[in-house]
Amino acid sequence: QLATFDGTHISIIPNPDMLGNVNENNFVSYKNALYFEYQSWTNTNTIPSNLQLAKYDGKKISLIPNPSDDGRVYFNGSNNLIMFDNALYFEYYNSEGGTIRGEDGKRQLAKYDGIKITLIPNPDVEGKINSEPFVFDNNLYCLYSNYNGGGQLGKLNPINGPIQLIDYKPVIAENIDPIFR
Repeated sequence: QLATFDGTHISIIPNPDMLGNVNENNFVSYKNALYFEYQSWTNTNTIPSNLQLAKYDGKKISLIPNPSDDGRVYFNGSNNLIMFDNALYFEYYNSEGGTIRGEDGKRQLAKYDGIKITLIPNPDVEGKINSEPFVFDNNLYCLYSNYNGGGQLGKLNPINGPIQLIDYKPVIAENIDPIFR
């Protein structure tokens, strides 16, 4: 559970549901609130009913609705929720995407602008985001696995949002010193 400490007393913040819990990964301050992953449960089984982005405004925890009925936020490391260009970005597991290479659904980049979560289209139908997003040189990047499983660097298009795959130029053997061939 989330708690506050005023220097003397610890105060427990009530969860938005009876069985849910605050996941300990990725706390980010954004627009005067604390954002994190929340795992809600509908029963006492060991399978969570939902993983959602949550917001603590200093008074209560509220849950941000997922953009798809059968999807969930996908925080599996320590840097999955990042701020970029006045928005939060993270991986989203969209199980409405069908079965891809033995997985049900697909992983997509998601953007939270302070109002709602929007899914960023993948460059192809069968590929998926394969890493948490990261910022380099004032651009947002992620590793992308295309339909045949090959990895490629993806960059968020700042104009209209889709992920653009970065072209790479193969090294031509005749340009390499003969010692290294």
